[in-house]
Amino acid sequence: MIRLYGQAPSRTSGKPFSGKSGKRLAKLAGMTHDEFLKTFKCKNLLDEHPGSKGKGDSFDALKARERAIRELMKWKERDVIILCGRKVASAFRREEPYCEWTGRIVVIPHPSGANYLWNDPNTGEKVARVLREAVERSSDE
Repeated sequence: MIRLYGQAPSRTSGKPFSGKSGKRLAKLAGMTHDEFLKTFKCKNLLDEHPGSKGKGDSFDALKARERAIRELMKWKERDVIILCGRKVASAFRREEPYCEWTGRIVVIPHPSGANYLWNDPNTGEKVARVLREAVERSSDE
């Protein structure tokens, strides 16, 4: 199973990765959005959009950490884990560089259009590679 973790739902949708970020990742994975949502078990660490704070959001790190601990208990030995963004990675106490696998875990840049890393076309290429590798790794079970 591929477990994909995000921060919180978008302002417009309550389901994980059902908005623009999910569509961006689906396209990079070479899938339709429906195929993507069937292939990747998507979860958010927060149940509601946290609202804005300055240029970012008011992410509740404590609540996210509590959810991350509960999620860790669900992981199986063969699961492939994708953490979207530094805040999510931090909730899981992970500090890997973006798009570099550590065993079965990888951190990718937060897929929001507000993330400046997406201005670099190499970011999309790297994330596309990671998503393809995730599918390959999950099918090796």
